[in-house]
Amino acid sequence: TFSVSLPTPSSSLTNALSFTVDLRNILHPECAEFYEYSTNFTAGLLTPIYFAIIVAITWAISIVVGRWWHEIRIRWCVALSFYGACYSTFFVSIANLTLNLFACYPHPNGKSSLRSAPQLLCY
Repeated sequence: TFSVSLPTPSSSLTNALSFTVDLRNILHPECAEFYEYSTNFTAGLLTPIYFAIIVAITWAISIVVGRWWHEIRIRWCVALSFYGACYSTFFVSIANLTLNLFACYPHPNGKSSLRSAPQLLCY
């Protein structure tokens, strides 16, 4: 097997920045009824869609408010560009979440478990 051990300063930095891989860790989804792995996984995959809805609602509000306050109005192409830039920024965390389904390790009972959810056994 291949095993990498980081020096203590690198390891502590990696642990401190672990929230950047999965932003849902900031919100503690266990408290938000996302405690089951399948629900938590689905919520993570739907995050780009939630964000797209937020960007669309923000754009619509800017159009309505922009009738009276012209500096607030956002063009649709700017809103789409913002969404695309944010999606590109968080693509690594989205890909990591998707590939977590295939990251298994040997379980003491002779089977394999998911690294992200040790209570679930791999097939």
